[in-house]
Amino acid sequence: MGPQGACHWAHSRMGLSGIGGGGYGQREGFPTYLGGMADKSILIIDDDQTLVAAIKEGLETLGFRVAAAFDGLQGVLQAHQSRPDAVMLDFNMPAGGGAGVYERLRTSSVTAQTPIIFLTAATVEEVKKVIRSTPNTYFLKKPISVGQLRKVLDKILGGHVTGPVTTRSRPVELSPKTRPPAPVDDFAGLGGLPTPPPMAPPAGMPMPAPTPAPAPAPAKSGGLFGPMTPPPAPFPKQVAGFGAMPPPPAPAPTPAPAPVGGFDGHAHVFDLRVGYADTDRLGIVYYGTYLRYFELGRTEFLRALGLRYRDIEMERRFFLPAVEARAQYLAPCRYDDQLRLRTWVSWLGPASVCFQNELVNVDEGGRLVARGFTRHAVLNEQWKPSKLPPDIRQRLQSVLKAD
Repeated sequence: MGPQGACHWAHSRMGLSGIGGGGYGQREGFPTYLGGMADKSILIIDDDQTLVAAIKEGLETLGFRVAAAFDGLQGVLQAHQSRPDAVMLDFNMPAGGGAGVYERLRTSSVTAQTPIIFLTAATVEEVKKVIRSTPNTYFLKKPISVGQLRKVLDKILGGHVTGPVTTRSRPVELSPKTRPPAPVDDFAGLGGLPTPPPMAPPAGMPMPAPTPAPAPAPAKSGGLFGPMTPPPAPFPKQVAGFGAMPPPPAPAPTPAPAPVGGFDGHAHVFDLRVGYADTDRLGIVYYGTYLRYFELGRTEFLRALGLRYRDIEMERRFFLPAVEARAQYLAPCRYDDQLRLRTWVSWLGPASVCFQNELVNVDEGGRLVARGFTRHAVLNEQWKPSKLPPDIRQRLQSVLKAD
């Protein structure tokens, strides 16, 4: 975080969390707003429906238009549809949802500049470790009263106040919830969620040791566009066949490799771009889509060897049904991201074959986002186990990447 962000957080904490004056349990009058503040809309995103109802009633008494969402997905969708003047967001929603909702709101052009007020029992330092601060992000420590919220919104939205109204309302205390999850290095999904553990292979499946990573090529001249960066080294500790898989180190962002196609050593490389239909309602690639990407890579791998799936099934009359599929998701992908898919054969048995896949996000510097494998049986037209035809086995053997 730069100096400007740090100053903003300090200002937010002193200027917002210290507002309110008297202690909790006192009765205080609420001012009326001038200058069009009655037209301001507030969206509350919190899973505690009782608490939301109390805050909503208090803010509506002050003339605000208030909407509520009780989960992260509903909150993101409602923010995009209604475009509120400010969002009040519970940081401690289940499964780190507050941090994830914040990330989604900030990455959208519709809500990137919308003021967001975190309601949390955590310290500002704890929140800063999980989210990225922006000039329109504010922090309000629980417990708080509606009177405090009124002054906070007046400060953020620029309202002007006159004397108190005749009716008096009791303050609403927001009880602290559990503390937020421990900070993590990256977001896996909506954010705030830890990277999943390595895949555990089934018993009895030996997996060869990984091949050593080749040294990076020296930088080449890019002519008018300057020097070209070398492609990233392949990810170590690949899932390569049948056996125990060692735990991989956390992937680190690397410079995007130059556009490639066809075979790169034993692996086939295929570029694709995320389509709108590939994403879910949160705007990230649906987890089941990655298996379709793996299938696409497998199909293009065989095509590059001169083998078309259609010809294999319709003319050669043997089939490769999947009997096992594994996938590990390391980082989210979004609509229109350019991805690079590497596919290779990691196991070739008498009547089985295993394809392994590795997917990187070119738009994020070649960051590894997913990996997995599919294992296939070889069946004849009677749906019985069969050996691969010699010519096809020879082609697959020529690009086998295993010990």
